Amino acid sequence: AGLAQNIFKILGVDSQVVIGEKDGETHSFNLLFPYGYGNEPAVLYDPSFSIDFTDGEKVNLMAYYKVLTSEEYESMLSGKATPINIEKSANIYTRILPSLEGCPVNNKISNYLIYESKENKIDNSSNSKK
Repeated sequence: AGLAQNIFKILGVDSQVVIGEKDGETHSFNLLFPYGYGNEPAVLYDPSFSIDFTDGEKVNLMAYYKVLTSEEYESMLSGKATPINIEKSANIYTRILPSLEGCPVNNKISNYLIYESKENKIDNSSNSKK
């Protein structure tokens, strides 16, 4: 998550590394704000995991991301374990890469939460679009 954060900053993407949990275990991941801090949507990006498409013995690993709904984002910020379903992200991959069509997707739902800390506070006061 730290290396990904450095790359996002170099590319000029508003983002931050957050500390929390994934499926009950301490974990760090990234939140991206493509339209600037404080603007929807926020995107969860987890470089430690992948969306796994299996086709017999072959496994295709794709970037693990989810465009968060307002409800998912607010729930995570409030410290609640929030189920994140990446099936929509998997469907986008199958539209882009027809070779993935019909491959079962593993790990569709995981629970994420963000720990309450000063470092995890998001400054929504700058760069807001109305």
